[in-house]
Amino acid sequence: NTGTQTQTITFTRDVVAPTVTVTAATNPACNPTAADITNAFGTASVTDNCSTGLTATFTDGAEQGTSCTRTITRTWTAVDACGNTASVNQTINVDDNTAPAITGTMAAINIEGCTTADAPAPLTTVAELEAQGVAIADACTPDANLVVTSSQTSTGTCPLVITRTYVITDACGNSASV
Repeated sequence: NTGTQTQTITFTRDVVAPTVTVTAATNPACNPTAADITNAFGTASVTDNCSTGLTATFTDGAEQGTSCTRTITRTWTAVDACGNTASVNQTINVDDNTAPAITGTMAAINIEGCTTADAPAPLTTVAELEAQGVAIADACTPDANLVVTSSQTSTGTCPLVITRTYVITDACGNSASV
């Protein structure tokens, strides 16, 4: 004697990869720490049509670029319970695009004589400017590597008024003047 019973099951075969969504990245300041880089990338969330509780893992590529403009790419990856994989790349820029900060002003200097030849020579270093009451700071370029250039205009003859403009330029070409 034989008895037969038929039973049917219905299931979904998951062939859809999860979706990885990343928060907007920010660009860190120059010379960032590992924590600065992690904070700049933000976070990633994962949704999937079948699996729940998924998280994304990441790997960071090597820093690319040259001294003033560098990029780092992070690849976020998520794998669902059926082995479907999704990846999203996110890139941040580590740029020095901030000019040196200058505070203070130089005091006027009275000179004897009525020609530009009677004026003292222009200052050529950050230390010389700072000795005259101007504070200069750059987050990315050491003071010794800041370049100081000057230009001058003059009006009148006696009294002669000379106005010097000092331009301080960092290693990435950002500049400010006093």
